[in-house]
Amino acid sequence: MISQELINELRVIIREDYGVELQPAVVSDIAYTLVGFFESLAKVAYETGIIIPPPENSNTDSKQKLRGGDEA
Repeated sequence: MISQELINELRVIIREDYGVELQPAVVSDIAYTLVGFFESLAKVAYETGIIIPPPENSNTDSKQKLRGGDEA
């Protein structure tokens, strides 16, 4: 489940970046579509050996890498 806070954040991003005001239900559909897409992408990447899942204790490190480095 995607939190209402994240759906609201996506709605703001769409409004600011694309100048489009969407109904909450539409933004929710977009959010779930994006999650499904990235779940599929991650599954394919894992199954083909493109990525290797990080060790369980490196959750913070992998988030830092996704953001592009050491951000405060």
